[in-house]
Amino acid sequence: MDETQPQSIGELIRRTLAVGEKSSAAQLAGYQRSQLEHLLRFAHARAPYYKQRLAPLFGKGGGIDWSQWPRIPILTRADVKANGPEMMSGGTPDGHGFARSVASSGTTGMPVTVHSTDLMSVAGALAFERACRWYGYQNGDRICVALNTPQIESLNRETWAVGDEVTGGLTGNLSAHRLGVSRSWPPEIILSHMKQHVSVCFSGNSTTVEDVAEAQLQRDLDIQIKFMVGKSMALTERARTLVRRAFKSKAYSVYSSMEAHKIAHECPVSGGFHVNSELVVVEIVDDAGRPCTGGETGRVIVTPLLGTAQPLIRYEQGDLAAWGKPCSCGRPHPVIARIEGRIRNRFQFAGGHKFIPAIGFEPYRDLLKADQWQVAQTGPLAIEVRFISAAPDDAIDFAGLTRVLAKSFHKDLSVSYRRMDMLPRTAAGKFIDYVNEFDARSDILPN
Repeated sequence: MDETQPQSIGELIRRTLAVGEKSSAAQLAGYQRSQLEHLLRFAHARAPYYKQRLAPLFGKGGGIDWSQWPRIPILTRADVKANGPEMMSGGTPDGHGFARSVASSGTTGMPVTVHSTDLMSVAGALAFERACRWYGYQNGDRICVALNTPQIESLNRETWAVGDEVTGGLTGNLSAHRLGVSRSWPPEIILSHMKQHVSVCFSGNSTTVEDVAEAQLQRDLDIQIKFMVGKSMALTERARTLVRRAFKSKAYSVYSSMEAHKIAHECPVSGGFHVNSELVVVEIVDDAGRPCTGGETGRVIVTPLLGTAQPLIRYEQGDLAAWGKPCSCGRPHPVIARIEGRIRNRFQFAGGHKFIPAIGFEPYRDLLKADQWQVAQTGPLAIEVRFISAAPDDAIDFAGLTRVLAKSFHKDLSVSYRRMDMLPRTAAGKFIDYVNEFDARSDILPN
């Protein structure tokens, strides 16, 4: 998209992202199509699994028949687990760096291990940097990033450039500097490091964002935060409220996964999610595989364009989402209006359709007096509300919340309540507010 020669692969990606942001929607779509063609030709030639799978795309004249794209089977997690070695390309193009295995967190119910490249990590870091500039980041600002401890080679190292530790300097000297902390640290310790090293931005999984903001409300340290970014799962309204109260700033969500890296970033203008079209193809399809339109909720299908070590072509993320209208901010990237959660966490009551439960946090806060809560479907017409609250039972309106839940979910709903000292989290440290613990063993609720 730019004819002048960059000094590094990282600089090329940064320039591509900058140009993409200023392009028209048609220009951006054309660039994405050209990158997808490169990936398809590479996968067809190098990965045994795709030799026949992609054959319908390739005509006798050597061109790609794009009308056949919807007929390429959707790639499932079961496919990846069963055919991983056959999906490997046996090598990556020049400039893509080394390949390494990464494991998903397992919130879809079936964790998988895939192979990613240094270039995917670099591109994801730079897409994140672009979004941070939307939120107010400026050169020289320090971002505190909460990571798994193994991801940080040396936690006593004060700052590191985006991508440097994961790529051995493939990106060159980048401007965004980060303070690495472990997400396993108590939030009070994270706050102390942020204060000591004058971090003005924070990024971590959404649960950590919420925990840090809550700790700041209790400690009221002199920390000036421009914004916070939650990844791995959507920020709850409770988390956004805590950030506003604790830091007088805003929190934004990143839509990402270990398999596809940074898929989309929340727009500060509209609240929708701009797809990083330079890096990934996103489709939203219904249960029959047809494209969703007009705000219809469907399954998210991704194709990471830089995934050359183990191509994932038309890969099902396990999420539900819906397209939105072009954004008033003027950016040309497609907009995901809402990301509704994991497919496996949908509720379905007897005689009804599957849906993502959500009623906002106010009823739990106002009626349950809860500091935190989790709702689990436990039977065909039953849910259990697990909660943490300092309020005594006689100060809680259990009947009122039961009426709200029955009105929202099902008129014959049975609701039970359980106080807990700590709510369960996944092995990756994620907290999931709505979980379906009945679907997997039910003869009423087919998967």
